[in-house]
Amino acid sequence: MKKFLLISVTSVVLSLSVFANVIVSGDAIPDVSILPQNANAYVTTSKPIVNQEEQEKYVQNYLTNYYRVWTQKTPTYSLNELNISYKSNRFISSPGVGENLSPYTSSTFQVIANETQTGTFGKLLKPAVVIRSTNLRLMPTILPQYSDADSTPFDNLQESGIYYGTPVVVIGETQDHSWYFVQTSSDSNAWIEASDIAFVTQQQIKQVMASKSYVIANLDNQPIMNQNGVVVTTTRFGNIYPVTSQDGLKWSILGWGKKTELGRAQIISMSIPKSAGDAFPLQMTQANVANMINLQLGQPYGWGDAFGYRDCSSTQRDLMAIFGIWLQRDTEKYNTVGQVFSLKNMTNQEKLSLISQMGKPFRTLLLMKGHVMLYIGNYEGRPVMFQQFWSSAVQEGDNWIYYNEKQSEISFVNSGVQNSLAQTSGILTAINSMIILGE
Repeated sequence: MKKFLLISVTSVVLSLSVFANVIVSGDAIPDVSILPQNANAYVTTSKPIVNQEEQEKYVQNYLTNYYRVWTQKTPTYSLNELNISYKSNRFISSPGVGENLSPYTSSTFQVIANETQTGTFGKLLKPAVVIRSTNLRLMPTILPQYSDADSTPFDNLQESGIYYGTPVVVIGETQDHSWYFVQTSSDSNAWIEASDIAFVTQQQIKQVMASKSYVIANLDNQPIMNQNGVVVTTTRFGNIYPVTSQDGLKWSILGWGKKTELGRAQIISMSIPKSAGDAFPLQMTQANVANMINLQLGQPYGWGDAFGYRDCSSTQRDLMAIFGIWLQRDTEKYNTVGQVFSLKNMTNQEKLSLISQMGKPFRTLLLMKGHVMLYIGNYEGRPVMFQQFWSSAVQEGDNWIYYNEKQSEISFVNSGVQNSLAQTSGILTAINSMIILGE
């Protein structure tokens, strides 16, 4: 979940700062210089870590969820929910600052809220597709909202990124029809600019959903070209595309265009480089997961996928998508995808012991409020994880040492701790459950 900074380790540090010293370290977390930043170093077996039958079930579930909004009969988000959100809107009561760090006024967001065309909200149910990778916004505006001048780049209006080819359903709009309120299959309900989507017909839905094979992108920002060789958009690691054929150079896929005068979608033959994708799903072995992790290591942190980057949950979501495992955008809904172990009321040492003994490398998610990580094995007896994170904090006596990472890394589960007798990891302390994917 993207709100890592506000509700996890950093908030622990800030709440204790009245009673303790907070030291902001300019160095990288010590783990990085100790641990191999190559996920293949933790591979211990070549056998599949999720059997074929289990993986096929995951894929069926993935496709069902992926197209879910195109098959639902009624909206699952109501005008009443939106009104409650606006009436208690924290942006109206606490407007914060804008892109130039100048203060907003409450009226700024009240005017935006009033732009919603409430008469049709929730009565619309128009299936559509994203034709340009863009952002989902909590209010119909591209303007950012920061809590204060020290809170950049954490734009509170940024719900998530959303990418070319993603199914959505429109259930509301603004008075001028320039923004649509959409529901997504990942349960991100938010605003999108009208120019970034096109409406699809039932016939188009049937054609696309009848696809028997897919390619899943294993690289970001690779060209998606039309039949004339013109680049229409680019790939997104973890996104699937229906395949019509393939050769040694490219995957031919079903792509999307827009009849601008009508706002309707049209299906277009397109292609992506053969090296930019794998047949969906990729077999789930430790080595395959490790290779996909390596493609994401060192990627900058992006709050709510801002600027095309990833936060903690979208990193794990896109990684698991490669193997056909559907994860929601919200980490609090992960408890249905595997075997759940509660780590609540355990000491940190008990947590480490349970993770080492029961965790399955490369398929065990570790969760805390607002953050998710992937356990990938042990290094010199200490459990190790892959995570995308903004910061990490370690308590040492009365001091909190605060590391600004702002990228994806391999670290210890007791992140930042070098002397366990004198130090305590804020992340380990906050971990409250683990989920093992597969049997």
